[in-house]
Amino acid sequence: MSLMVAAFLMNCWLLVPIFGSLTLHFGQSLALLVLLLFGRRSALLVSLAAGAGLSWTLGGWLGPPLAVLETAAIWWLLVRRVPLVSAALVFWLVIGLPLNYLIAIYSVEMAQGYLWIGVLKQAINGLLNAALAGGAFIAVVSLRIPAVLKSLRRVSLFRQVFSLVVTLIALPAIVVALMIVDRSIDVVGTEIDRRLVQRSQDYALLAESYLDRHETAVMLFAQDSRRTGTLGVAGEEDSDRFARLDRLQQAHPGFLSMLLADADGNIVHGVPANFFRRLTELPAAQRSVADRDYFRVPKDEGVRFLSDGFRGRGFGNDPIVAISAPLTGADGEFVGIVEGSLDLPAFARLESVLDDHESVLVVDRAGRALYVPENLPVEPLSLVDLTRDNRFRIADIDQVSVGGVRYFIESSETADGWTVHALSRTSVVERQIGLFLAIFLAGLTALIGFAWLLSRTFARGMTRPLSSLTEQILDPSRRQIRIADHERISPEFVAVADALDQARSLSLQFQDELEGAVELKTAELERANEALQALSGQDPLTELLNRRGLEAGAENLLGLARREGLPVSLAMIDIDHFKNVNDQHGHAAGDRCLVQLARLMRSMFRRSGDLVARSGGEEFLVLAVGADADGARERLEAFRAAVERMSIDDEFCVLRFTVSVGVTTAGSIADCEFDELIKQADKALYASKRAGRNRITSFEDLA
Repeated sequence: MSLMVAAFLMNCWLLVPIFGSLTLHFGQSLALLVLLLFGRRSALLVSLAAGAGLSWTLGGWLGPPLAVLETAAIWWLLVRRVPLVSAALVFWLVIGLPLNYLIAIYSVEMAQGYLWIGVLKQAINGLLNAALAGGAFIAVVSLRIPAVLKSLRRVSLFRQVFSLVVTLIALPAIVVALMIVDRSIDVVGTEIDRRLVQRSQDYALLAESYLDRHETAVMLFAQDSRRTGTLGVAGEEDSDRFARLDRLQQAHPGFLSMLLADADGNIVHGVPANFFRRLTELPAAQRSVADRDYFRVPKDEGVRFLSDGFRGRGFGNDPIVAISAPLTGADGEFVGIVEGSLDLPAFARLESVLDDHESVLVVDRAGRALYVPENLPVEPLSLVDLTRDNRFRIADIDQVSVGGVRYFIESSETADGWTVHALSRTSVVERQIGLFLAIFLAGLTALIGFAWLLSRTFARGMTRPLSSLTEQILDPSRRQIRIADHERISPEFVAVADALDQARSLSLQFQDELEGAVELKTAELERANEALQALSGQDPLTELLNRRGLEAGAENLLGLARREGLPVSLAMIDIDHFKNVNDQHGHAAGDRCLVQLARLMRSMFRRSGDLVARSGGEEFLVLAVGADADGARERLEAFRAAVERMSIDDEFCVLRFTVSVGVTTAGSIADCEFDELIKQADKALYASKRAGRNRITSFEDLA
């Protein structure tokens, strides 16, 4: 749980900005470290928490499933002995990059260039997390923390070396590359921002100068037109005004048209001539400008007027800006206006100094586009929404979206309230950064491949002599341990081989001495056991008589039988399939069976004329004096049935077994020796075995 909380917090608070709005996140590195230390289940939970932290910080819901998918795929590759960083590289090349690209296309609205940068950044971030996890794993193993080592999964030397090499090579390479990119973007961003600021200020100054020049011309015309009388009355003053208006328009070609209107707003004169001729052909109501702001403001307020953009109705439909001033008589009364319809040709002339990816947009005080270059998808006089959208930016410059294309933007305002926006496509920088990241990712892939080859070569060089030494140590037939010349890669290996050879020599010498001593002691022990057995007539395991004790006791009973003329029965008993008991359950279980059987025999053959003995292995003998054939068989049948019902609790199971019995009876022992009874009972026993076991056979029945 603590690791899950740590991964969540890392992706919430430990976000390292690199450039623009892109950041690095490290919660997944903790999940990969847990995968190496504790296995799949714990790692999936930690990665789920890390993904939740990322979704909490950046928005969206795809963080947890993507993090879990990455961890599961890397685990699948690790199980197939692919090193961690190689597994991360395979995942991002095969699954991560295409999947993140598709998700970005269908779930996030962003420019194509930024989209690729974001996806490539994710892949590099994934490799960075893997490199961090690999390095942390080596550090944890080196610290030998008991709580970790207890559940630590063993990792081959090759994978440890590879993790170390990649951590030392790839990790610094990623960090340095990102620092270089960040620095480069700062430099490029600063230059773009400076250029845009300068461009917007230059164009704002140009617009102000352009407007001032034409406003001045209109104001001078108005001042020079103060005459006695009203405008539009034929006379020398009006003719002079009309002539000066013609000269003014010719001197200032920025005016598309100019006109004079009387105090009622009726147009009395206009230039150029074709413009005025077209006006005269219009109905009288349409020749009035009384409804226009450029007439009402000078009339009502007595000041010059600069309009916002609008479309003219007399000389084409071009977007124009009106500059007007009041005309007054000698006594100051309002007699009309002079107006010029202005376009912005100076901006068009300056477009030649802009790069293809740069644009300048001029909007009026109402936010309508006054000047729109050809490379911008904006309609003249349309309202322009240039709300800053800095969600997906790669430099610390404001950016906007115009017609689905993203631009860096800087703005300046003129003295008249117009705004000049200098724009530069973000795709120019995005392509360069994306290309750099793609090249860097390819180079990093090649570098990881080289590290893999280097680590494998080094690990093989280390493990080959170790494997050779291990094989020699485990080979008992080898008298010497030697390391081949091509495996003498360091003095340490040579010293280890020499020490092992010396240890093998000492071990063999000690083994020879020990075997000799053991043989001597074994011989002495066997002789002592034989002497002890000779002195004892009792079986040590079952505590029954052994063969020697039986023979000694039989002499006394048989003597009694001869004197008294009593019948004698001898039974030979053998446990069925006893070898299987020993093979399947062990000799200890077999011994328990023998002891239990002996107890049963003592309990069922305890008359004064009975002798019970273990003749050897799983064979037992019962000598009964005074028992005829029927009586002996009845007692033996009761014993056989008791054995069949008997069960012995072993450690893991319940043991059951049966016995086969061969019995012979002599009515008179005078002409039958003990050894002969043994032979007859043995034949009867083998007859029971051949007949299927778990039965009693009498020697008399064989005749």
